[in-house]
Amino acid sequence: MYREYETFIIKGNWEEGLDEYGFPGAFAAFYVPGNGKISNIKRNNVKDTEEMDWKALNLEVKKILKEEYESEWEPQIIDIDPDEQFQFSFTLPENVKPNEVKLYYVHVREKPMDSLEYWLKKIDLK
Repeated sequence: MYREYETFIIKGNWEEGLDEYGFPGAFAAFYVPGNGKISNIKRNNVKDTEEMDWKALNLEVKKILKEEYESEWEPQIIDIDPDEQFQFSFTLPENVKPNEVKLYYVHVREKPMDSLEYWLKKIDLK
């Protein structure tokens, strides 16, 4: 993670590569004070997902997040193409300090004949 003026840039890579049960999408979830909205979002969107039920996926991600992190704020969720090396950037609302924001990277696994598995990685903004 690094910062260029008001833009935060998050970069990540998979040390052991993506596994064979990788889901075609990952997510970033932001908890911003007062339910403020992040802006200037730039990322590689998930491709070939016309058949996915994004509304149901967002609800499921919110449920998983709530189990991990209880908040008075609603998460703002964006999809990210889960490449072995990924990057996304964004700008926080005015008057919001980076340490006030909770950001999670949400990875999804999809084993055949099993329900979706989720794991979260907290990303600290500085």
